[in-house]
Amino acid sequence: MHTSPSLKSLIELKISEKIPTAFQPKKISKSYFSRTGIEEIDSFLDGIPYGEFTEITGETSCGSTTLVLSFLAEITQNQQLGAFVDPSNSLDIKSCSTVGINLNQLLWVRCGQKEQKLWEKLEQALKVTDLLLHNRGFGAVVLDLRGLPINFPQRIPPTTWFRFSQTVRGSETALVLLSRKPYSRSAASLVLDCHYLEDQWTKTGQKTEEVKISTFNGLDFGVNLLRRQPKKNFPPSNISKFPSETIRWKTRFS
Repeated sequence: MHTSPSLKSLIELKISEKIPTAFQPKKISKSYFSRTGIEEIDSFLDGIPYGEFTEITGETSCGSTTLVLSFLAEITQNQQLGAFVDPSNSLDIKSCSTVGINLNQLLWVRCGQKEQKLWEKLEQALKVTDLLLHNRGFGAVVLDLRGLPINFPQRIPPTTWFRFSQTVRGSETALVLLSRKPYSRSAASLVLDCHYLEDQWTKTGQKTEEVKISTFNGLDFGVNLLRRQPKKNFPPSNISKFPSETIRWKTRFS
């Protein structure tokens, strides 16, 4: 699924109007990883690797979107450009601001018009992702498939994921696929599975005639490592210490 020269030029023009530096080569960094901003995960993974294809998967309300937004906050706060390719138009800008994403450093790509068929929007999202990876001006490119019907992305040819993996390899860009279940097969070198564990409440000591009043504090999530294929020329990683059981992490509301 290659991008035609005319479409490529049009996309580059539109993106450059918003972010003039988007298609300038990114400065070489000495870092191999970008932290996710979630200490419990970073202590074992070192972060999300540049030059690799990562898939973060899980069902609704599993914490995967929160994890990706936290990762993009780390990227954009370090003055790198982030791209979020969104065929279902599901990104919540308020959530982006809440977690600390620098919106001036984030390109949000909403694909297609309302009257377009779902497959046409997905095809456009794949073409844009391919273009962004080839131009290598971004610290992170996120392709979000969570808003699509769960079995719909299975129509994507496996060769697409392997081509993305080859394109990003050795670059200064981290490619992240956000999905409801694993689609990348063996193309992704890192696959994380997120899931909901429980919600947290605090008793306030107040009560009515019938019930005691509690305050909702936040959610507990879990992350499991499904796949990690270490790459050559990468420094030693803490990945060998990643436990076989669930890594637990939390979101808390002030």
